[in-house]
Amino acid sequence: MLDFSVVINTRDHPAELRRCLAALKNQAYGPARWEIVVVDDGSCNSAAEQEVNAYGGPAECRLVRLGARGRSGARNAGIRAARGFRVLFLGDDVVAEADLLAAHHEAHGRRGRVAVVGHRTERSRVSSRTFLSWWDNLRFQDIRDPENATFAFFYTCNCSVQRQALLDVNGLDENFTCYGWEDLDLGLRLEKRGLRVVYEPRARVSHHHPDVKLEGLCRREYEMAFTAVYFFNKWPEEPLVQAIPFGREAATLGPPGPAWRKEMGRKLVRLAEALCPLPALLEPLYRRLVWAHRAQGLQDGWGHYFPLLERLEKGDIREDEQGRCFQR
Repeated sequence: MLDFSVVINTRDHPAELRRCLAALKNQAYGPARWEIVVVDDGSCNSAAEQEVNAYGGPAECRLVRLGARGRSGARNAGIRAARGFRVLFLGDDVVAEADLLAAHHEAHGRRGRVAVVGHRTERSRVSSRTFLSWWDNLRFQDIRDPENATFAFFYTCNCSVQRQALLDVNGLDENFTCYGWEDLDLGLRLEKRGLRVVYEPRARVSHHHPDVKLEGLCRREYEMAFTAVYFFNKWPEEPLVQAIPFGREAATLGPPGPAWRKEMGRKLVRLAEALCPLPALLEPLYRRLVWAHRAQGLQDGWGHYFPLLERLEKGDIREDEQGRCFQR
C-alpha cells in the first residue's frame, strides 16, 4: 500500500494547478510511496486534464472528473479514489516545499494515530497590509498547544489523515455547499472518534494567488457567513464551536442593507487604497464592508439551510442520506 495519496481539488484554476503540480515534482520522498489524485470539480473545459497529463513527475498522477459537487464533494471523491494509507489534502493554489511529504510522514510516525496540520504562508499579491489582515485568515500563531491544536485549526489546505479514519466518519459533510467551515466540521468529527489534531510547522506550503481582488474577499466572506448558519446550528451544544469568535460576532450583525450600499462600500475602499492607504482609515472601511457581506450571507444562508436544520433537529433524515454526513 502507498504511504500517501495527495488529494487536490480544483475547478477552473489551470495556472494554479500547474504551479501546485510542478512543486510536487521536487518532493524528497520515494516516488513509489505516494500518488497524486486531482479531482476536477466541474471545470468548464479540459484544462485540468491537460495539466495532469503534462505533469511528468516521479509519482503517479491521476484525474477524477466530477460535475460541480462543491469542495466537500470533490474531496470526498478524492478520498474514495485514494490508494494511500493516508490522505494529504492540498489546495490547488498552494506550493509545497520539497520536504512536505517527509515532514508529514515523520509527524505521524512520532505521534501515532493523529491528524497532522501543516503550516501555510501567504504569498499572494495584495493592495495593503490591511487587506492582508482580512484575507489571511489562518491564525497559526493562536495555536497554544501544537500537540493538541484542536479541530479549530484543522485546515484542509495542508493536512493529512489516515484514509480509513476519513471513511469511518463518511468524509466531509456535503451540505457545506460553498466555502467555509467544512474542514472544521470534519476535524471535530474526527476528534470525537479519538483522533488528536496536531500542528507540524515543518510541513510547509505557501499560498500563491496572482492578484487577490476585493471582490474575492467579499465573496469569500459572504460564503463563509452563508455556511456558518449550518455549522453553528449543527453543533448547538458544542461549547468550543459556540466559543469561536465568528459565531459571536455574527449574532450582532443587523440586516445587510441594499446592494447599492455594498457597491458603494467597495468603491470607497478602492478609493482609500489608491489615495490614502493608512490603516486608521482602511480598517473601519474594511470592517463595515466585510460585515455587510457577512450579514447578507447569514440572511441567505438561513433561507437555504432552515429546512435542513429543522429536519436535522427532528431526526428526520433518511438512511440513504447518511453518507452526506448529517451526523454529529
